[in-house]
Amino acid sequence: DYPFDKLVTISILSPDDKAIRLFTWNLQNDAGEEDFFGLIELNPSLTKNKANKVIELINQKGELQKSDNKTFNADKWPGAVYYEVVPVKKGNTTYYTLAGWRGIDDGLKQKILDIVYIQSAKAKFGYPLFKMSNRTQRRVIFTFGGMTSMLLTFDDKNHRFVFEHLAPKNNLVVGNYRFYGPDGVYDSFVLEKKQWIYQSDIDVRNNKSSRDIFYNSPT
Repeated sequence: DYPFDKLVTISILSPDDKAIRLFTWNLQNDAGEEDFFGLIELNPSLTKNKANKVIELINQKGELQKSDNKTFNADKWPGAVYYEVVPVKKGNTTYYTLAGWRGIDDGLKQKILDIVYIQSAKAKFGYPLFKMSNRTQRRVIFTFGGMTSMLLTFDDKNHRFVFEHLAPKNNLVVGNYRFYGPDGVYDSFVLEKKQWIYQSDIDVRNNKSSRDIFYNSPT
């Protein structure tokens, strides 16, 4: 339960159930490329011998591609600096929904909604809780230009993640995410029946979260 309150450059998150504690941080090299580091501290109740355990997270460098429906172990972590954690309990397992920031380089950034859960005292990332209009995903990744920012935050009052919709600057750069940014539309994932249900073009006027709804980047 040590607070580590002097580690000001590290994000430290703990859900209400105190079953885990996440430590995540990033470092940028001289070329502007980002690397990510993380640890998960398990509550002794989650381990076989009821002892403390810390799991090291090993980052997958570079842009995450085609990983919406993959589950990763701690040694292939889709690294990010997390700033929100929301638990969703299904049966005997709690799935922790994470909102995070992931820089690639100076020209490309990502934000991510991911799931972490503990199975046999090991961390797993990715679980099919994100319900889109025609499919279910294990995580959601938003990619946009490095010179812009994007809102992704949890709205406690309405039990939903709110985020800015991304679009290319013009038709000539479709698919080149270095030229993507917010287009003035807001979407969300609302928690319904233990799933995050996608809703498009929502009204967010006069509906700010108790946390900083315009949080963008930890750097």
